[in-house]
Amino acid sequence: MGGPVDVLVALAILFGVQLGISRYWIEGPVDFSLYGFQLWLGGMTAWFVTQMVAALCLQRGDRIGRMLVVSSMSMAAGSVLVVVLFVQLLSHLSDPYLAYWSYVLIGLLPVYVALSKFFAVPKLRHGLIGLCVAAAGTLQVLLTEYQFESGQLLVEAETATDGEEARRWSLPDPEVVYPVQEKLVNAQVAALKEQDSEQVDLYAVLGAGYPTQKIFQREVVALYGLLEQRFGAEGRILRLGSTVQGPLDMPLLNRTNLRAALMGLSEQMDVSQDVALIFLTSHGFEDHLSTSFPGLSRKELSAAEVAAALDHSGIQNAVVVVSACYSGSFVDELAGSGRLIVTASAADRNSFGCDDSNEFTDWGEAFFGQALQETLHFGHAAERARSLVTKREKDSGLTQSLPQISEGEGIGDVLNRLAEQLKHPQEAAEVKQTRANLAVDTNTVQQLLDRLQRLSGD
Repeated sequence: MGGPVDVLVALAILFGVQLGISRYWIEGPVDFSLYGFQLWLGGMTAWFVTQMVAALCLQRGDRIGRMLVVSSMSMAAGSVLVVVLFVQLLSHLSDPYLAYWSYVLIGLLPVYVALSKFFAVPKLRHGLIGLCVAAAGTLQVLLTEYQFESGQLLVEAETATDGEEARRWSLPDPEVVYPVQEKLVNAQVAALKEQDSEQVDLYAVLGAGYPTQKIFQREVVALYGLLEQRFGAEGRILRLGSTVQGPLDMPLLNRTNLRAALMGLSEQMDVSQDVALIFLTSHGFEDHLSTSFPGLSRKELSAAEVAAALDHSGIQNAVVVVSACYSGSFVDELAGSGRLIVTASAADRNSFGCDDSNEFTDWGEAFFGQALQETLHFGHAAERARSLVTKREKDSGLTQSLPQISEGEGIGDVLNRLAEQLKHPQEAAEVKQTRANLAVDTNTVQQLLDRLQRLSGD
């Protein structure tokens, strides 16, 4: 063990394991470009060079090959260990930083154990060399994470499509972005149409997180168009969630802007009659939605913050849709009277399809790509989407994501009225016109009565 072929095979196994985990298990943002491969190769090269230098300093050059094989296989084992424990433990940690550091330490644990015998020597200077190698391994993991994220942003910016001019990515300036947030939100709120007291109006706040990916933005844009064209919500929709390519194009998706947006809706709508749709899509983990923005904030949006914003608004009829992994963990915080809560997965399950090469996530495609095309009732659409996702995952051999639906008291009747109104728009318009005519006739009669009273008095 330790020959050139052994080293190449070990490297191939390591690369295959990490690629397979990223592509088929996590279903997250994976950069398959040449640049992405170069980042991975550069990080691994730095790690292996560190080991070789350490081995030479310890006069153990004859064991370099064996050390590289052991290091590669132990890193592969660490990657598998992290995936197993992530589902059972790390995804349930409410602190994202604690989860991340747990991820790093667990992933590197097999490396430390496997290499310990190569550096178990009595001399202090040799022990320090071993410590430096361990530190280099940790640093390599952290730098690879940073390089991968920034490199992906650079690739996305330089290959931008959708009619936008390609721009080289750079970190946004917080002193430029944050001062204009209130103005960006208020501009959208000011453009909202007033509610119609003769009918149930649909208002909406659509938010996309994880600004380094475009799939969540595509979902918001698609749902925006659907609500305008099919659900009569034109002029009654707010959008949150800017991208790294355009940090000033939209208000950021964060707790402050979500609170302001919902308050803006409540000031225009009839909170006891109309319906507010809150749609949030991103990556997620237990009780949190990924809204961190490179260069601006690493703060995520919690279920408690979403619930607090909705409570503060006073909106009585709400449909809250959360499309993310572990989104079922939002149900307990949000569920209540007058609310329909819909999530893409259970509290302890992944959802799938969030790769940027897809048009929509699997659940998004089922919900607004299919179900809302078939029915005008949001509750029925949620049931239909759950059925579609369940069948797709079963056919694909995936672990069931188990989308959740929680219907509070009273919301069903309101959604029934909205669906009937949208189903028979002509009838609704005729009823509205009849009421207007009756109001005119009533005014005319009242004017005649007033005139007769004056004449009789004279």
